Amino acid sequence: MSARLRLRVVMIDMKISPISNEISSHQDAAVSENAVRVPAHGHNPAAAAHQQKEEIGICEPWPRSALSRSLAGSLMLSIHNGVRGLGGIVTAPASKPHTQRALVTGALTRSGTSTVTNAAWSRETTLLLAGLNQFGATSTIDGDRASITVDPDAASASPVREVDVAGSAFTLRVLGVLAAVSGGTTHFRATRGMMNRPVAKHLGVLTHQLGAVLSTYGNDSEYVVSIKGRGRRCDQQATHVVDTVDSSQLVTALMLSAPFISEELRVRAATRRVVGAPYIALTREMLGALGASTGLAHSAQHGWEWSAVIEPGGYPASEYRIATDFTSITYFAVVAAAGEVGQHKVVIKNYTPSGLESEDLFFRAIAKLGIGTTYDPAESTLQIRRVGYPAEPVVIDGSDVPTAVTSLAAIAAYSRGAVTAVNCGHVNNHKTRRVELIVRTLARMGFDIREVRDHRDVVTGFHTEPLDGPPRGGIVIDDDGDHRVLLPAMAAAVGASNPVAFSDLHSLIDSFPEFIEQLEALGAVVDRPKTQS
Repeated sequence: MSARLRLRVVMIDMKISPISNEISSHQDAAVSENAVRVPAHGHNPAAAAHQQKEEIGICEPWPRSALSRSLAGSLMLSIHNGVRGLGGIVTAPASKPHTQRALVTGALTRSGTSTVTNAAWSRETTLLLAGLNQFGATSTIDGDRASITVDPDAASASPVREVDVAGSAFTLRVLGVLAAVSGGTTHFRATRGMMNRPVAKHLGVLTHQLGAVLSTYGNDSEYVVSIKGRGRRCDQQATHVVDTVDSSQLVTALMLSAPFISEELRVRAATRRVVGAPYIALTREMLGALGASTGLAHSAQHGWEWSAVIEPGGYPASEYRIATDFTSITYFAVVAAAGEVGQHKVVIKNYTPSGLESEDLFFRAIAKLGIGTTYDPAESTLQIRRVGYPAEPVVIDGSDVPTAVTSLAAIAAYSRGAVTAVNCGHVNNHKTRRVELIVRTLARMGFDIREVRDHRDVVTGFHTEPLDGPPRGGIVIDDDGDHRVLLPAMAAAVGASNPVAFSDLHSLIDSFPEFIEQLEALGAVVDRPKTQS
């Protein structure tokens, strides 16, 4: 941890063997078949983030068209297609979860150079890399490749770090654990919306277990989480207990920092419920490829427990090639859902399966809703098209597809059948109250969709009924700062009778900056505002 990490960014291909959902069959929330103080000190977070990016050479590294560059400001456009269904050839970005884990393990190597090719560059991965820079890394980017070099003889990282995480809970959780086991103090500056999420609450419990001290400060414009690290390895006998009801990311955060925590890391779920289990499996798979020995156990007494044995001091230098982002594929599935049976198909080129069980679970769910997928490994393509409609009511489970729930809502709304989604409540603890927001957005667009609430009146899912014709559209949708709501809403707009307008598309840069161009490639008509001379 005292070594200065020198990151040179270049791009390389990550192929992970299929990752099974190791624990979903044991979840206690089964699907019912009948289920209808740190002051800001005058700091300017935006300027600091820009300075960090300049230092490591990653200012706007993703491919950006003139339209994409305008997304940082206010922009109004409308989407319509004029025919029933779209089709064509498109490209999806690389996998963000694979990229995030590759960047972290690459920056935590013992020595040597790691390369990450076909990385998913977006605002969130850029902020993650800038945050790693604050722990002693220096970086440059060449196209879609990141080269990360660790020099164990270089100077140590600054004892006081300021990291901009914006709205990325993954960056805060992962770098928060790293800060807890590092020396010095780290100030994480987040958007004010982070204050309304349980991220800092659960992270505070964990950092206390690690011997660190966490404090928070918030005002009308920002939210600051400060962590004073312990700077040494922890008790080797300790078992770290984390919340897994809202997210699996704290388990991943601990496992990624395992070389700096203890010789044998042990993690236990605080409750029997674990959401996003496939993402923990992804972390274990990637660490296994780096020589770590990881384990998973379940007992009636302790519930779910994970372990990791990794050589102290960091990971070996490695090469990664990143697969296709499965969540981005879900937006194209929404476009296909708006089409007629057998009339149109969406073809995703240069497709590499992510290996995530969540991807397979998503494909199985949309198959129930009449959406077919065909993978051609020889051509590296994935075809998505409507092949039918459900003949009877359908129930889908959102436990292990957290990033796809909002897309499933839009696909279900086009299914011409009764569809109920359950076990989706954890999705409301993300950047926004996602389930509630996507339901309101689709209902305004003209779909017959409503929230599903449990006995405590808590939103746990959604329910759709068939429409008599296409949704009416004809509304204006604001960007509420959540790309996981904005993107499926844009995809759903292509089937509306009247154009749907979108204002201020800033959150697109969080994951899929080029989505508008991809919609146009499928035949959607996008009306842009005229530029003033």
